[in-house]
Amino acid sequence: MPDTGSHEARIRFAMEARNLRMIREGQPHKMHACGAVRAIVTDGISIGHPCCATHNCSEPLANNRHHFCPKHSDEAVICVVADCRSPASSNRRTCSKPTHRALESYRDLKQKAFFQLQGRLKRVGVTQPTDSVVTSHPDDDEDLDHDVDADLDESEKSEKGNRQPKARFGRRKTHNEQLVVCCCGVIAARATMYGAESISGVKDFLKAVYGRPEHLPGCIFYDCNCKLQAHLRKQKDWFFLRSILAVDVFHFKCKHKESDEFCQKHCNPAQWPELSDGEGNWVFNSSAAEQANVWLGGYLAIVREMLAYRFDFFLDEMIKLRNERLVARLEVQGKAPYIVPTVL
Repeated sequence: MPDTGSHEARIRFAMEARNLRMIREGQPHKMHACGAVRAIVTDGISIGHPCCATHNCSEPLANNRHHFCPKHSDEAVICVVADCRSPASSNRRTCSKPTHRALESYRDLKQKAFFQLQGRLKRVGVTQPTDSVVTSHPDDDEDLDHDVDADLDESEKSEKGNRQPKARFGRRKTHNEQLVVCCCGVIAARATMYGAESISGVKDFLKAVYGRPEHLPGCIFYDCNCKLQAHLRKQKDWFFLRSILAVDVFHFKCKHKESDEFCQKHCNPAQWPELSDGEGNWVFNSSAAEQANVWLGGYLAIVREMLAYRFDFFLDEMIKLRNERLVARLEVQGKAPYIVPTVL
């Protein structure tokens, strides 16, 4: 760390440098394998950290209570109603339009409704158990609703057929953390999806992890591989031509329609003999990502209010430690884990 500056600035410098190395080099077990045929599963889990409210902006916030990054800080004085570019009124989050102002009034009313009803109970002499009464008042924290990433007014059509305006008062959080998990449980990579878990985003993530087609595993399980394959064909992208792109067994049975001919023809895992032992048993655990997500979700309460650089550092280090313990267990079990050499 630098010898000068505040403790926060010094630790941030070191963490960000570590994060950049992780982006360049990846996890030490990125090319992990346990057998002749490598197989991985990719899936996302909805844990995240506060981020810029501008869609798909990956610039970090200066403070985790801010709504916008420094680059988009001018947006903070704009009305929070979707598609409205009018300036917000003084000490308000919305502009002067009556319909927009009504959304903010409704939001304020929702925050105070519980305490209004609690006051009515006291007036009629009805008591409540002490452990069921909220001890803090919404007005104690100006940003109480900032961790609620939802629209406060439903987008339903009125009798006249017009859509009601929608507003976002709370902070936006990153959409999900996307994992690449080997079927033995080793986590090969992690990335943050800011706006959505899009097909093109997953494609770019896998390309960034493995770099070259010859480094890809033999099989890639993904619950939307049918859409990914259709996207690749439309783009004439042959990067994944050497890999099996199958839908994992659970999602294929439960989430994909039999009437979807493209999915049944190109993504059914039963069509590849490499994925089964010939006796009706699957060789690979295609639910490994779901199981890893359960483990990662245990850190939600710890990381949900971290700034991006602490969030990335913490999760990458936890994944690294978990991988080391898991690989040691695989060695004891005689699975002979190894790292596939790569040619730069």
